[in-house]
Amino acid sequence: MTQKEKIKLEMKNLQYEQSHFGACTTAGKTDQEIAHIDERFFWLVKSWNHSKQA
Repeated sequence: MTQKEKIKLEMKNLQYEQSHFGACTTAGKTDQEIAHIDERFFWLVKSWNHSKQA
């Protein structure tokens, strides 16, 4: 992999992380929206733990 390709890949990864963190913020969300985010998170963790045990 060339230096240019490495830089492009790193930029792509950073853009993904920035997008992900922006999607995880609760700023400007209602209490109901935050509760829904929490429910989805804990459901995912439970599902992930269950799949690790299988």
